[in-house]
Amino acid sequence: MMASTYYQWKLSEFTEIVGPYVAHMHIVDGEGSEVGRGDVDFKLLASKLDKYCKNTMFLPEIWQGHKNSGERFWKELEFLKEIGF
Repeated sequence: MMASTYYQWKLSEFTEIVGPYVAHMHIVDGEGSEVGRGDVDFKLLASKLDKYCKNTMFLPEIWQGHKNSGERFWKELEFLKEIGF
């Protein structure tokens, strides 16, 4: 998302281009935002990732996700799971 924003590319099109070369991702939705509450359309991204880099591993990168036994990490991982990641 950061590269596509900087170069003024659509994230969905960028994902199609680089997807086949991606092995691991850190998923974030803006600085300090909860996943799903920022700039990324995660449903669209999930469909693109499923098509262009199906076996890519990922981790949610959550601001202070380690606090309270990883409460926000687990919450946001569940959100990603529910929308098809």
